[in-house]
Amino acid sequence: MGRPANIRASVTVGFCVWFASAAFAQEGSITGTVRDSVGGVLAGVSVEVASPALIEKVRVVTTDANGLYRIASLRPGIYTVTFTLPGFSGVRREGIELTGDFTATINAEMTVGSVQETVTVPGESPVVDVQSVKQQRVINSEVIAAIPSARTVQTLALLVPGVSTTGTHDVGGTALLGQQQFSVHGSRTDDYRVLVDGFIMGNSYQSFTGFIPNLGSTQEVIVQIGAAQADQWSGGVQLNVIPKDGSNSFRGSVFINGATSSWQTSNFTQRVKDRNLQSPNTLKRLSDINPSFGGPIVRDKLWFYSSARWVDTESYAGNAFFNKNAGLKDVWTYEPDLSRRAFNHNFSHGGGGRVTWQANDKNKFTGGYEYQKSCTCELVGFGTPTIFANTLNISPEAGAYASYPHTWMIPVTWTSPVTNRLVLEAGFLARSERNAANGPAPPNSGGFTPSWREEQEKALIPVMDFGTGIAYHGLVPIVTAMYSDFTSRVPQTRFSMSYVLGNHAFKAGFTYLFNRSEATNTDNDSALRYIFFSDVPIQVMATAAPWDTHQRGTEVALYAQDKWTAKRLTLNLGVRFDQYRTWSLDTHFGPAILIPNRNFDIKGEDIYNLSDLSPRLGVVYDVFGNGKTAIRGSANRYATGFSTAYWEGNVGSPLAGLGVFSTSLVALDTRPWNDANRNFKPDCDFANPAANGECGAGTAGFGRPLRTTELDPKTLTGWGNRGYNWEFTVGGTQELFPKVSVDVAYIWRIQGNLLVTDNRALKPSDYDRYSVVAPADPRLPGGGNYVINDLFDLNPAKTVGGIPVDNYRTFAKNYGKQIAHWNGVDVNLNARPGRLLMAGGISAGRDFTDNCDVVTKLDNPNTLYCKSHNAFSTYIKGYAAYTLPKIDVQVAATLQSLPGPPITALRSYTNAEVAPSLGRSLSGGAQTVDINMVEPGTMFGERLNQVDFRFGKVLRFGRTRTSLSLDLFNAFNRDTILGLSSNYATWQDAQTIVQGRIAKISAQFDF
Repeated sequence: MGRPANIRASVTVGFCVWFASAAFAQEGSITGTVRDSVGGVLAGVSVEVASPALIEKVRVVTTDANGLYRIASLRPGIYTVTFTLPGFSGVRREGIELTGDFTATINAEMTVGSVQETVTVPGESPVVDVQSVKQQRVINSEVIAAIPSARTVQTLALLVPGVSTTGTHDVGGTALLGQQQFSVHGSRTDDYRVLVDGFIMGNSYQSFTGFIPNLGSTQEVIVQIGAAQADQWSGGVQLNVIPKDGSNSFRGSVFINGATSSWQTSNFTQRVKDRNLQSPNTLKRLSDINPSFGGPIVRDKLWFYSSARWVDTESYAGNAFFNKNAGLKDVWTYEPDLSRRAFNHNFSHGGGGRVTWQANDKNKFTGGYEYQKSCTCELVGFGTPTIFANTLNISPEAGAYASYPHTWMIPVTWTSPVTNRLVLEAGFLARSERNAANGPAPPNSGGFTPSWREEQEKALIPVMDFGTGIAYHGLVPIVTAMYSDFTSRVPQTRFSMSYVLGNHAFKAGFTYLFNRSEATNTDNDSALRYIFFSDVPIQVMATAAPWDTHQRGTEVALYAQDKWTAKRLTLNLGVRFDQYRTWSLDTHFGPAILIPNRNFDIKGEDIYNLSDLSPRLGVVYDVFGNGKTAIRGSANRYATGFSTAYWEGNVGSPLAGLGVFSTSLVALDTRPWNDANRNFKPDCDFANPAANGECGAGTAGFGRPLRTTELDPKTLTGWGNRGYNWEFTVGGTQELFPKVSVDVAYIWRIQGNLLVTDNRALKPSDYDRYSVVAPADPRLPGGGNYVINDLFDLNPAKTVGGIPVDNYRTFAKNYGKQIAHWNGVDVNLNARPGRLLMAGGISAGRDFTDNCDVVTKLDNPNTLYCKSHNAFSTYIKGYAAYTLPKIDVQVAATLQSLPGPPITALRSYTNAEVAPSLGRSLSGGAQTVDINMVEPGTMFGERLNQVDFRFGKVLRFGRTRTSLSLDLFNAFNRDTILGLSSNYATWQDAQTIVQGRIAKISAQFDF
């Protein structure tokens, strides 16, 4: 099918907007009012803004009839503002610092005198934005160079209160690629994006990327956390990296650091040993080499900036050891080799350059190229396979990986201050990213395959033992397919126009993103995964591999916004139109491992075509008119991100990467398995969905094209049917001292258009209610021994011939009321007086969810834990850096105080324990059922309090500057337990702890 019309439209639109705006480049503004000595407003005053950051060096406007002026679209930098008017002495303000899209209010008072007389008025750079509602934190290159960090945008963002990650906690750079998705203030992780100069770095999954922005070529990192304006699509975490441009001076730097295991202090204390931790996560080695340099090609005309980076880390995984039986095909037990610890290996290598061409005083062009390859090459230790809810200790032979062997991008931008009021901005990005997930690397992947993992490993079937908590024998999948090779090409174009008057700053623009995704999915030689309980087989999973997918998608947006100031009041008024479209191509399915006679085609078809109109409204009031006190409020609607929608369409059932077809492949089949003859082979026919041989009933239609999930057309097309959230904020900012301010905000987020999946082949009456009793245990609520009600098991009659499936995906509101809210408070301090750099604060909030009214009307009427009002989660974070005068000694520290991990207790109840209440055995031949005995959001592990220190010395020789530093990560050598076992057999055993204190030596040479 292929949707040629859509492709032609994409090409046409892309050509028409070849140059597109840096719509999300986040450029600042300078505004204010000019008065005479008696308070009267002055019209016609010439206001000149000068900075090396400007392509034209100087930009000039005049004040309007109300004495107002505004200059927008200013890149980050240091500015000088000069006011002149015939008959009055000139006034100059110097050292105005702009970061992010901060609006600096610079008022002036002019006295009668000679125009040749210019008075430089002392004053600190403003720290309170009295015209913007946006919530963001800016970390510039000065801070990046001063504080101890792993020098990734992700670890920098985690110093912002309220920002959290679903990934691995980092100590000194040990989790290079482990921090994949972020959220803030109750936002979904699908709303998270990494951007470079406004361009999205996501692959087909959008909120995932293997690209690691190069901090050596970074001027500042803008962490957007809320109250986004119309030119930004999401209210979730946005990490926007602003790159450096070259200049007329040749300058550069070289950063080097590293550490080995001998530089780490043990925190393997007796208390964690008593929690059955056999060994902690520890450093094996790490290194970071980052040269950067730039300068003129043609003075005042053409500049370049280039940088490369090589980062490599290896860390031993706690409680993870090589398996003495690894590679033995017919040995199905795990025997740890305590002399050989398992380790994870992460790396990112790459580099590129950027050229800036000032064609004339009205046109500036930039172009660049960057290439990277990166890898999380062994995922060993405690982790969560995607197809399960709880964690397992993954042995090295089972450790899958996620590699990005080929990632490149070519950005082109254009900026034109056509007049002092009209600014045009544009850009285009060509980008490709390849992601090879799981197992041996595909051919021509750049040598990612570890030496101990050869192609013959595909002969080994993975075992996941939920009794012992170990995954071993063969590679454990991290996606539905065992071996997946994705290639995503994501070109982007944007365009914007800014028109600025004294009391208005109007901006309108257009963004366009096209996604072309290709995927190859294969499996191990048997296409099977085994599930054991304490060495006994209880379930088997089968996949219908191999298969390919071909999918396309577009995201288009139009927006307009106006910042309108009337005296002390500024209105931020905006509206955004979003359109999201996806379609699939024709796909052929040939013979599969378990279905050798498979031969059919699935026709390509339209999938999503959703449109949204979202208001972005805000108000700011300059309380005293002195630019030091502002109160603000906002009400913003955001269309929810589609992180995995290109592949799974947010459908809960495993569509195995095929997208949302009206007819799809039934790609995954899980069956009860009673290995009576102990030959560790499921003696059954997977083509027969009914119970047969050693296997219980399976999924009807396995391996065949069936309509397993029908989607409500309204969830796929139309206006306002996409998931969304409303974000409401109210708060204020106060300047406490020069260059010191405090910000307070209350945030409330409401999720809408929530979806549910109902198996219409079943109804609530097809399930039988039962209860179980929690064991007596002082660690359980109330000491345990309580009854867990509202559990349901499918009637055995419904499993004859295979469990019927007729899933229907629709809005939860069609069944009843479902609620998902978040509310909380942020308090942040920002200070930059003199040699001190400091920022940080506290963020506390909690979720409230309630779907009790919905679940009772679905196929399985399970109301257990359907209502949850979580306890407050409190984050305390910040950084501080100070340079001692005269001796040039640097002292810096960072703080992270994070809530503990949520605690669940999954106990496997046997037929003997269930039958007295159920009145029969579990259906489908199941031998056990896993039940969580702890209400979510009520029990948490211990808090993590981590402090990192830096001690450094600056050496200066002429124009060169060398910084030698000693960094101490987890300086107090905490032994905080980060991961707890959720399996009741080993419940609350320590799985991982924070890495012990790491000392790193670093050097930065600037010239």
